[in-house]
Amino acid sequence: MANAPGNPYTAEMFFCPALIQGFAALGTNSAAGTIVHEMSHLVLATADHVYGMKSCTELADDKKITNADNFKYYCELFQLATLKTLPALADSYDLKHSPPKAA
Repeated sequence: MANAPGNPYTAEMFFCPALIQGFAALGTNSAAGTIVHEMSHLVLATADHVYGMKSCTELADDKKITNADNFKYYCELFQLATLKTLPALADSYDLKHSPPKAA
């Protein structure tokens, strides 16, 4: 598929066996996170300003929102959170943006 003028990204992704077989499915530095990283290039035209969790936190805010690894770590860390730490996702969420009431 040819690239649009000025767009270095293609609408194609290829997954090598090492990604699927050699990475954990979930957690940090996972296969799922790698796919999110690559999809952010495709969908959001992100860049690779830096790699690694610590480096991502040290970026200036305008770079954080355009860095592929920031999207990767956001998704990886979000799936590790529990409903206790994210009360808005609990079944008892009352639509008022407050923690669920204790039983």
